[in-house]
Amino acid sequence: MSYGLHYPLWLLHKRFPFIFLILIAFHAFLSTSFLAKLSRDYHLHLFRYEPTPQALDPNASFSACLLVKDDNAILSEWIAYHYHVLRLRRLIVAVDPTSTDSPGEILERYSRLTDLEIIQWKDEDYLSPDFLRKHQPVEPFLRRGSADTYLSPEKMRQVANHRYRQSAFFAACLKEMKVRGSSYVIHIDTDEFVTTENPFAETREGDLHQDSASTEDSVLMKVQKHIQENNHDYPCYSVFRVPYGSIESTEGQVNAMVPRNFDAQQFETLRWRHHSSPEKMMLIEHYPKVIVDVSVLPAERLSRETVSSIHRPFWDICEHIQQPAEHPELYRDQAIVINHYVGSWERYGSKNDDRRNQMTYESRATANEGAYDGIRPWLQDFTDAMGVARATALLGSQYQR
Repeated sequence: MSYGLHYPLWLLHKRFPFIFLILIAFHAFLSTSFLAKLSRDYHLHLFRYEPTPQALDPNASFSACLLVKDDNAILSEWIAYHYHVLRLRRLIVAVDPTSTDSPGEILERYSRLTDLEIIQWKDEDYLSPDFLRKHQPVEPFLRRGSADTYLSPEKMRQVANHRYRQSAFFAACLKEMKVRGSSYVIHIDTDEFVTTENPFAETREGDLHQDSASTEDSVLMKVQKHIQENNHDYPCYSVFRVPYGSIESTEGQVNAMVPRNFDAQQFETLRWRHHSSPEKMMLIEHYPKVIVDVSVLPAERLSRETVSSIHRPFWDICEHIQQPAEHPELYRDQAIVINHYVGSWERYGSKNDDRRNQMTYESRATANEGAYDGIRPWLQDFTDAMGVARATALLGSQYQR
């Protein structure tokens, strides 16, 4: 059995079956009624999932769901980094129809030169026939958020379409990963990089004065350690995001520990060193992303057209995270974080998105609450593991000196 009852409920089930059935009915009512929010916010669920042998396998790998839009400038770095650090071995990619770039050449290169399985999806592979016919998302996606009040109705419709597309893609991708035999699945963007190097941790592992240990498998080991010690939030593990701004560093700081074959200025993970603090993050940064172990989830849990949220895909099994700005101490305890890079204005403003304006960019780009180099050793480690010629061929000419 891949999941079990919490112990008190098990006793009810054995000794007072009638009361247990009432609780089951009440939980079903909560999950479908106006009281659902109460249940979700207090993380109320009756079943505790136990880690599968696949999830605890020391040779386990990660899978990812990636929706791209004009991301070619950073896509190769994203794949190389996660192939090495996350042991990414399966990737489903969908391209936004408004994108002017095709990632085909980059994806083909990694398919040919590595053991990374890459599946490319078209709209028809994951969007509902009704949406494809009308291009009109369901009502919840049309509701304005606090950051959308300045958008016109037409622009809001475009944003709603994008949000629906994200949600539908993540739902379909999780289902497909289950079918293909994946375990850990993550849905992040090309400007987000998963790392064990937390700049807010009391003991930091990746400062430059320390010897650089190989980063390979470290994310996997820390995920497995976490779910063995604290599996109350398994199989949906929340990962906090740390925003990095676009404050420039000196040439020596940017090039430190970088193999001589590569131009460090072209790497998001090397060029941008200055980060925000939990107290000064924008509201959107407070929402974590999740790693979901689909191997333990029954197929019926993955049958919905959309997920509840791209940040919390299953309300009843994904942990409710308090606002980190109100509880900055939460960041210090994170074994894994996601570095979120705003990048240069040229890259940030190049996408056809009305939410990406100069004012929004400046509010994020000026983050400067500290500089941290914990992620930096990855490129040397990747080059050592792959060999100079292969690493250079994979990353592409734009990263070469």
